[in-house]
Amino acid sequence: MYFYPKEEMLNLSVHALSAGEKPFTQDEAMKFMRKAADDEPQIFEWLARDKLGRLFWVEVNLKRAVIGGRYRLLAMVRDIDERKQTEQRLEAINEAFLAFTTEPLENINHLTALCGKLLNADSALYNRLEKGLLCSCGQWNTPPGFNPSGKPDGHICYDVIKGGGEDAVFMPNLQDSEYAKTDPNIAQYNLKSYMGYPVKFGGACVGSLCVVYTYDYVPSVEDKKIIGILASAIGVEEERRLESDALVKRDYQLEILSRTSQHINQILEAPVILRTLVAAAMELVEANAGTAGLLAGGVMEFNEYNRGGRLEPVHYVFGPGSGVAGWVINTMKPYIANDPEHDSHILPEAGKEFGFYNLVNIPIIGYSGELLGCLSMHNKKDHGPFDTQDVFMLQGLAAGAAVALENAKMVVNVKEAASALSESGKRHKLVTENIPLHIGVIDKSGKFSIWNKYSEKMFGYTSEEAIGKLTPADIHESKEDADEVLRTAAKEGIFDRELNMVHRSGRFVRCRLVVVPYRDASGDIVNFYGFAEDITKRSEAEKSREDLHAELVKSNERLKQLALKDTQTGLYNHRYLSEMIESEFYRAKRYSHPLSLIMLDIDYFKSINDLYGHEFGDLVLKQLAHYLKRMVRRYDVVIRFGGEEFIILSSGIARDKAFALGQRILDAINLYNFGDKEHSVRLKMSVAVAAYPEDKIMIGMDLVNMADSILSKVKESGGNSIYSSENLNKEKKDDEGKNASTDVRFLKDRIEKLTKRGKQNLIESIFAFARTIELKDHYTGEHVEKTVHYATQIAKVLDLPPEEIENIKQAAVLHDLGKIGVSDKILHKKSKLSKKEYEEIKRHPQIAADIIRPVQFMHDIVPLVLYHHERWDGNGYPAGMAGDEIPMGARIIAIADVYQALTSNRTYRKAYPKNEAMRIIKNGAGTQFDPLVVDALLIILKKETPAKKPVKRERRTGIKIRKMR
Repeated sequence: MYFYPKEEMLNLSVHALSAGEKPFTQDEAMKFMRKAADDEPQIFEWLARDKLGRLFWVEVNLKRAVIGGRYRLLAMVRDIDERKQTEQRLEAINEAFLAFTTEPLENINHLTALCGKLLNADSALYNRLEKGLLCSCGQWNTPPGFNPSGKPDGHICYDVIKGGGEDAVFMPNLQDSEYAKTDPNIAQYNLKSYMGYPVKFGGACVGSLCVVYTYDYVPSVEDKKIIGILASAIGVEEERRLESDALVKRDYQLEILSRTSQHINQILEAPVILRTLVAAAMELVEANAGTAGLLAGGVMEFNEYNRGGRLEPVHYVFGPGSGVAGWVINTMKPYIANDPEHDSHILPEAGKEFGFYNLVNIPIIGYSGELLGCLSMHNKKDHGPFDTQDVFMLQGLAAGAAVALENAKMVVNVKEAASALSESGKRHKLVTENIPLHIGVIDKSGKFSIWNKYSEKMFGYTSEEAIGKLTPADIHESKEDADEVLRTAAKEGIFDRELNMVHRSGRFVRCRLVVVPYRDASGDIVNFYGFAEDITKRSEAEKSREDLHAELVKSNERLKQLALKDTQTGLYNHRYLSEMIESEFYRAKRYSHPLSLIMLDIDYFKSINDLYGHEFGDLVLKQLAHYLKRMVRRYDVVIRFGGEEFIILSSGIARDKAFALGQRILDAINLYNFGDKEHSVRLKMSVAVAAYPEDKIMIGMDLVNMADSILSKVKESGGNSIYSSENLNKEKKDDEGKNASTDVRFLKDRIEKLTKRGKQNLIESIFAFARTIELKDHYTGEHVEKTVHYATQIAKVLDLPPEEIENIKQAAVLHDLGKIGVSDKILHKKSKLSKKEYEEIKRHPQIAADIIRPVQFMHDIVPLVLYHHERWDGNGYPAGMAGDEIPMGARIIAIADVYQALTSNRTYRKAYPKNEAMRIIKNGAGTQFDPLVVDALLIILKKETPAKKPVKRERRTGIKIRKMR
């Protein structure tokens, strides 16, 4: 480790073996030595120096021991340099995540630079494909003159992107490879080694993160993990970038809609309206050409074509069923054709004339639901496809154009009516009787002299009942209102307003009324010409929108008055979710948009509060909330649902994408260290995904309830994973599994009910349940009693405190409680277990822990039960803990459990002799077992010194381990 010969090493001082700079000095080392000399064992990390001057990290285990009949200090030193480097790298990645800005490209550049620095590369690049070119969107330490974009063929990164694998790609000896001929950077910059990692999101490979070296380099396993983590983070930022671009595009499109709507409603000529509509639509969806036509006489007529801003006169007429426009006439629905050559609705002559490679047609529909015309966009920019988002935007534009067209139609009708009234005879009658407007003329007597057929429909009076008998007051709310209309028309030359008029039945008819006076040569008024349009339906629609708006305003006011934010984390709270979930679900259902909900729950969070205090737990929750907000899309909503439960509500993404988002969050959180300088923890989380329309959801809160139900299944399966209803449906539950799960549920329910009784009764009941395992497995029943005996004796030899000994005793009783959830066939099997059966057996610590966890005052024994199958070398289960990470009680139960198993007859072998069992245990010291606990067990078994005082143990669990910086 230090590269010194033994003789030379014995003559060296601590100073010579240390970094020599604070805090790694002789004086600091002496502080640890003095404490160890006072029989207070020390475990600390230290920056050491070897004979070559290399600095490296070690873990020092220092304690007092009797050697050669004298008290001396015994130091056990372990090289932890690789582990420390990994920790420092992960810490750098954590800091990078926390320093993220709202700009994805800035974050991508930061991650690229970090990759180069952590892997000691000459340069680092993030390359992605853009418009057929390979572009370096993230760069670090690139040489002068580096070309950031070019044709992709022949480049290593392009092949990595095309391969789209799941592992790092390493290329040594670049100068001797084929890439030396095809990748210009290799020869130009004398590159010798390359490592790249595919960057993915949404299931597709979009880029490659790579590091290059001008020397021979061989990556370690940790190096490959680091570049994989950073590539995954860039994938998340790429998705955020695209979503951010989409938001910017959406804002731009909405600005076009608003601008066009204001402008187009001021136009009263239909051809100009259509021309304005086409130009705005081309800008809105990035189309290169387009046209718009009106429906007249049952056919759709197009008279002008916009080709890249150049207007061309055309004349195309489509009847019902003829071409795409004919399809729109028949169905009044939008139509997308991204492959015109193979689309039966596209007329060959039209495709040839317009030269389009794709199109989208949108019906223009009036207030009353009738078809007014058709908007047709051709040839999206860069040969991109038209999609449903384009349809959605164009429909909004068409709706504004429909209002303008109806206003223009009203003006035309009024002009035609006025023209008709100036004529006589058949033409007069033909036109006035067929115009869909009320036309009435008031003579000098104040009574109607003309009353057309549509007036009868609007007001209920026949021409015989109206002409010469009816006055304006009969169809207004009052005589005063009727007189005011005529006075205004006489004074200003025209009356043009919306108002309520009165039907013969007494009901109101909402109208747009236009009245103009007709004067003779001397200027005297001879008649008043009146024209009225029935706008009742349109008015009702507007009133409905106004009511909806008013209700929204009221709702917003109510929301402002409520406390919608969680004061601890700054996230929205449960009340906010209750207020908005139904409206979000209603919108999703109405517009056929997906809506997904991700529920997250921290596993074993209570133990964090109990171990480090609630103040530390609150800090962890704040950090997690901050982290979640950075991981999700800008318009996703993050909610603190309960104590350690969070919800992410994502509109517009389906279950598969929500599941992928949840998986990324879970993977990232597992890598992140939460806490402060004194303590840090890594969180495990159970994650559930529910989604509409994939899941059977009737109301918004069903999403929450569904996710909560799925989350319970995740907890039952051990936690720290993600499920959706799709995962649950795929689980095949055979009879064995059904029986086992029924037993577990029964036991859990029984314990939860018993928690309402006294502590002593509860403990006794749980222990009684533990004894019932003997009914399933006779060996387990006997095994538990002997394991309790050995575990208790070892704890006493190690001089543990009385309360810790009691916890170990209780945990030893319950350590195999989880076997109640294991099939009888597996427990009684005489032959070797299959891999699947062994995985089933391995679940029993988790099942036992889940059963005990609801009992708050027994939380101290949960880790002892859960981790009693961990190994000293880290190869155990369920968490793969190593060394002092494993709770002392779990280490004691582990060795007592194994020794008792070795000396017992099993269904598949006979018991080992005591001496052979001791030999196996001793050989497992330092790999399977804690050497200190092995020594304690051997003392008990050998019984060499019955009267000897208990050996003082190393109080590892009480040592405050210093982190050297």
